[in-house]
Order: sequence, then C-alpha cells, then structure tokens
Amino acid sequence: MFKSVNSLITKKYSKLLKIKNKSFDIEKSFKRFLNDQFGQIARKISYSLVYNDKNGSLIIKTESKIFANELSLRMNELVKTIKTADIKLRRIMIQ
Repeated sequence: MFKSVNSLITKKYSKLLKIKNKSFDIEKSFKRFLNDQFGQIARKISYSLVYNDKNGSLIIKTESKIFANELSLRMNELVKTIKTADIKLRRIMIQ
C-alpha cells in the first residue's frame, strides 16, 4: 500500500530537473530575443523572468516602463522566438 520513498524522491527530483531545464531554455531564448531586437542596449536592461510550471505562464518583471512598452509592442516576435525553442506557454505577462 505504501509507496517507496525512493520512487517518490526520484519522481520529484526528475520533475524539478525538467522545470529547471525549461526555465533555462526560456531564459536563453529570451536573451536571444533581446539581442536580436535591441542589440547592445539589451545588456543594460534589468529584468527578471518568473516561470510558473503549473499554469504555464511567464512573468517578465522590469523596472523600466519604456522597456515594458517596447516588449508589449514586440510580443509577436517574442512568441516566435520562444516557439522556435519548442516551449509552450499559455500566458506571457509583463510587469
């Protein structure tokens, strides 16, 4: 009746690795998008990405309103860049 503790830990560990890899892929594709769209200015932009695996959402947090507006205008290119990395997201939010 009781499940093996080892199998539970293995399942949790593999799920965490999958989420970590997906977060790394999202970060890498977002950096590629920034370099393609903004060039040298992309290095000076401060932002943070928060990926939620449960509901498939990505939250982009930035302090600059101008950068947030530019991201919202270039959302189609961002979605294309993320799709080329075979990442499926339900929502992308910019704060």
